[in-house]
Amino acid sequence: MLMNTATSLTLIDKKYLSPRSLELSYQSDKPLKYLAGQFYSLRFPCGDGFKSRSYSVVNNKRADQNEEFTLSFVITLVEGGAASEYFRSAKPGSEIEASGPFGNLVLPRSNPKRFILIATGAGVAPYRSMLDELTNRLHAEPELKTELILGVRNREELLYGEEFKALSAREERFGFNAVFSRENNNLAEGEFSGHVTELYTLLEASPNDDMIYLCGHPQMIDDSVSFFENLGFSAANLKREKYLFSAI
Repeated sequence: MLMNTATSLTLIDKKYLSPRSLELSYQSDKPLKYLAGQFYSLRFPCGDGFKSRSYSVVNNKRADQNEEFTLSFVITLVEGGAASEYFRSAKPGSEIEASGPFGNLVLPRSNPKRFILIATGAGVAPYRSMLDELTNRLHAEPELKTELILGVRNREELLYGEEFKALSAREERFGFNAVFSRENNNLAEGEFSGHVTELYTLLEASPNDDMIYLCGHPQMIDDSVSFFENLGFSAANLKREKYLFSAI
């Protein structure tokens, strides 16, 4: 079990992934241990005090690397949000405090027949962190399959889409599906218009074969849990993590 401890982080890089999404990279002065899929609570200055928000680590964590000195996070910008305003204006060299790691949205020791990874928006962060480990497992087990479904408004907000597409092109048993809620023109293979929940019947998911991960908007999580529980899935093979967006 990894210990939850607080550490100081220094901002070393910041870039926009989309008009509403920032990727922030922080350096620690001591090695950090976490599992791909976990998150940290970030404590940052706000007015005369501090506030905290939780963000998944988005580093594509090497499966053979136990410690890292750099952590990257994706921030969804919310108009008037305290965290959004702070991170939008944060400069390289600024410091925050991180507590963690937390969360059980991690890969199990033994594989199911198929991983089904479902996300909306920045909820894809923990899956990006899993890519190296998933690739290794696909190579080690010829029967293992992985299906990733990412729901966003439009192509502009498809976070790390090129990485997922490239992996899907290299690995026959890794499927990537993008679902656009506000775009329906010139859809390519693996692209859909609508919402992620509309693809679920196509999965033909089975609680005997599949392990499902859900991360993103609370309503998507609730709707998805209801759908898959009706198919016989339970906490043993249905993992979830809600992303809450605060404007205070």
